Amino acid sequence: MSLLVIVPTRSRPAQCTRLIKSFDATADVAELLFVTDDDDPSYEDMDWGGHNHVVMSPRGNLVEKLNATVIGSAGDYEHLMWLGDDHVPVTAHWDTLMLKALEDIGGSGWVYPNNGRRADIPETWLVSADIVRMFGWFAYPELNHYCIDNVTGDLAKRAGLLKYCPDVFILHKHYQVDREVERDALYSETEERYGSADTKTFHAWRGGMDSAVAVSRLRRSFNPDVEWLLGKV
Repeated sequence: MSLLVIVPTRSRPAQCTRLIKSFDATADVAELLFVTDDDDPSYEDMDWGGHNHVVMSPRGNLVEKLNATVIGSAGDYEHLMWLGDDHVPVTAHWDTLMLKALEDIGGSGWVYPNNGRRADIPETWLVSADIVRMFGWFAYPELNHYCIDNVTGDLAKRAGLLKYCPDVFILHKHYQVDREVERDALYSETEERYGSADTKTFHAWRGGMDSAVAVSRLRRSFNPDVEWLLGKV
C-alpha cells in the first residue's frame, strides 16, 4: 500500500534533520516529501537524506502547501498524510500499523496517532486518497494554518470514518508540550497572523450548511454502515 507523507516546513533545517532520522528508523513503506518556500534560504545546504523536496513559489501558508502538493499526488498514492517539522515518529512500523487501522474501518477514512498532546482531535492524520479526490482538498482551504484538525476531526467523527491509534506514537515537539522547545519566530508569526482568523472561520463553517453537506457526502460515499443498509433495500 502506497503512502506519501508531506512535511511543510520553513526555517527549521535542524528539525527536518531530526525528523528524517526518526522517520528512517521507524517507517516501513511511507515516502517522505518536504515542501519549502522559494524565499527561504535556510535550506540551501540541506541534506534531505534521499527524500523528496519541492519548493513552493510564491511562499505558501500551511494549508496552501498541503493542498497544492497533495492534489498533485492524489492519483499516485493510495494514502496521504502530513507531519509538521516538529513531529518525531517513535513507534517502529508506525505506518504499517496506521494503514492496518484504516483497513479495520473499511479502508476509507482517517486515522491518527498518539502525539503526546491531544487525543480528542487528529492534530495530524493519515487519510485515504479517495476522500481527498472527492473533496478536492486535503485541508479545508478556507483556513490558513490553524483549526484544520478541528475541521478534519469534526467531519470524520460525524461521518463515522475516524480511528485513533493510541499505541502509535508520533510525538509533537511543540513548545506547549515540551519545555525544552523554544517558542521560535515561526510559532509567533503564525499565531499572530492566523490564530484568530482561522478560529472564526472554523466556527462559521461548523455552524453552516457546508459542514452538514460534507458529512452527508462522506456518509453516502464511504461509510460501510450506509453501504450495508443500501444493499438491503
